[in-house]
Amino acid sequence: MDITQYINFAEQYLRSLPRDYTPGMALENNDILYDGYARTYNLDKLLEFINNVNSGIPDFVTVTTFGMDGPAVTSVLQFNRNQIIYTLDMTRSPLEDKIITIVGNRIDVHTQNMYGTLVTFYDLIDINNNSTNIIKNVQR
Repeated sequence: MDITQYINFAEQYLRSLPRDYTPGMALENNDILYDGYARTYNLDKLLEFINNVNSGIPDFVTVTTFGMDGPAVTSVLQFNRNQIIYTLDMTRSPLEDKIITIVGNRIDVHTQNMYGTLVTFYDLIDINNNSTNIIKNVQR
């Protein structure tokens, strides 16, 4: 499959989700979820995805993030043996009414101490070495 087919699949999938997508719906769909209260769910799915990328095994996961008061940002993370394709649907937000795709070649995992709390960031690194956060995990 060429990259356009991956992007089309992701956009079609994301458009099929309800406009009022909730954290409960995301959990029912087994999404990797960051809720509005700094809690991360199903992180094991992302760790498995990263292992598959490192092993050259194609994979697909869904990620949903919520801010404190904002709507869901839903996304699809795909690996096609060569590239990581990250498609984000921000059409639920009045500020960012668009779907975007970022293509990268690796996921960087790093932990920072933020105000006495350890936070692990999972970032997609693109071919220009730019970083896009996929999700974070606040360690409790």
